Amino acid sequence: MKFAPWLDNMKRLDDARKKEKKHLEENRQKCKRLGIEQSEVERRALARIEEEDLILQDEPVQEERRKRSRIIMKYYKGLQDVKKALCCSKLWILLTSIYIDKQDFIDRGGRTSAEQQRHDDLVSQREKLYEKERQLKERLHALQKEKKDQEEQEEKDQEDEEHQRRGGGGGRLKRNV
Repeated sequence: MKFAPWLDNMKRLDDARKKEKKHLEENRQKCKRLGIEQSEVERRALARIEEEDLILQDEPVQEERRKRSRIIMKYYKGLQDVKKALCCSKLWILLTSIYIDKQDFIDRGGRTSAEQQRHDDLVSQREKLYEKERQLKERLHALQKEKKDQEEQEEKDQEDEEHQRRGGGGGRLKRNV
């Protein structure tokens, strides 16, 4: 049982005690049947078990065992009730709605609905401004590139004109001899 390890330990102890008692009783009966005398160790163990049985038959001990048994049964019943409750789909729906509401509240940073709406509006305005800024930067970059291309073209045209004025186009060709 994974919910109550202390109960498992008590059960193991009781089971071990019962097995030991059964084993000693079997040995005693074999010894009687075969006519062999029991060893001193077996006699002491059997005497110890008989003493424990006498103690367990006392009224206060019996009352204590009944109380313990009742507590254990209440514990088991409580575990079963918890299992049934946790298997209830309505409970899970309720828990998830509470968790989701709480998580939503945490995600909102503790803001109320009106504050959250205002916050969302400001965030959307900020995003629009960022988008507009990006578009304007792209346009500026394109205009600067266009202006640079025009200036280069004008310089090239001026150089060609100057070259034409100096007579670079219709002059004689020199011969290499």
